[in-house]
Amino acid sequence: MSGAKFPAYLRLARISNLPTVFSNVLLGVALAAGAGPFPWEATLVAVLTTSFLYISGMALNDLVDRHIDAAERPERPIPSGVLSVREVAIFVGICFSLPLAGVFLIAPRSTILAVALVVAIVLYNAFHKRWSGALVFMGLCRALVYFLGAAITAEVMQRSVDVGEVVLFATLLSIYIIALTIIAQKEVQGGLGYRRWLAVALVFLPFSALLATAPVSTAWTLFTGALLFTWLARSARLIRKQPPSVVPAVLGWLSGISLLDAFFLSFTQRPALAIIALGCFAATVAGHRKIAGT
Repeated sequence: MSGAKFPAYLRLARISNLPTVFSNVLLGVALAAGAGPFPWEATLVAVLTTSFLYISGMALNDLVDRHIDAAERPERPIPSGVLSVREVAIFVGICFSLPLAGVFLIAPRSTILAVALVVAIVLYNAFHKRWSGALVFMGLCRALVYFLGAAITAEVMQRSVDVGEVVLFATLLSIYIIALTIIAQKEVQGGLGYRRWLAVALVFLPFSALLATAPVSTAWTLFTGALLFTWLARSARLIRKQPPSVVPAVLGWLSGISLLDAFFLSFTQRPALAIIALGCFAATVAGHRKIAGT
């Protein structure tokens, strides 16, 4: 691999967003592990699986959108000529195959969820430019990371998991992702319409979890909740100002995924894991300064 190609693969994978996948996995692991010994093996398997699948999804997006990018984003790896269509197609195939094989060998019953995640990724990329409802697949992709992290952990540890909790947090994350994607589709100045109010709704969405379940640690809930509210309010202000700053707001919401995870971790038996999620948030914010997250 030449020196020019490696940075291109990093941009292709939108690698700056990868820490948000790590924090997603962390929540799934925490929901399944309870207060027992920390499942390092399961966590590693889940992180590697979801990371490869995330990267494959981002690369597939560039592959599918290469003709659009040629007109709108000619600096992207494929239209710029740094990476060929064949190289990206092979890269996608490898990144899809490796995690599926790994899950099948280590946590075979969880393979169905890994396959479901692959299907959701493919469906989103196949239809996102032709059908507005494809946003549901985008939300499902992130929600399935929670499920996959929890399933792998439960299988490796040979224990059960409270599916209701996973469903609650996965639903809120899915709605969050769908909402920010709707706003991200308008990466131009003006013409946002109802998206301005959607930005405000995003500030309060995560806290609806308090209506359905109680936090384990009030202190961690207050701390992470305050950070989350402040950060989401910042993105909302960027959208509502004149003219709106759509790209910085969207990048804020993307990095805010890890803050969302930190807040949700306060509802688990391992609230202190929020520290790692906060580290993922900081890494994403720093990464966005080097590699575009959208």
